[in-house]
Amino acid sequence: MQRLADDLRSAPPEAADDLAVSVRDAIASLADDDAELIRLIYWDGLASHEAAAVLRINPSTARTRLASAKQKLMSALRSADSILDEPVSSVT
Repeated sequence: MQRLADDLRSAPPEAADDLAVSVRDAIASLADDDAELIRLIYWDGLASHEAAAVLRINPSTARTRLASAKQKLMSALRSADSILDEPVSSVT
């Protein structure tokens, strides 16, 4: 996930726009709870235990859901635009 954020910052404006749209669409394809967890952690900068408190869930549940949501997000991005070249397990 950090790699996607870095790519958005360093890409030329037109490429960043395409990547941003792909990421937005991939997040929109997630279940609402998963999308909210991704936004809280990666857009709002919360730690997983802080996001768990916001969502009123157990921190270990948040970490488990985050791992699953990241896999779903990477899969959606790969199938949509073939953006990612790295295996899902290497993306943090």
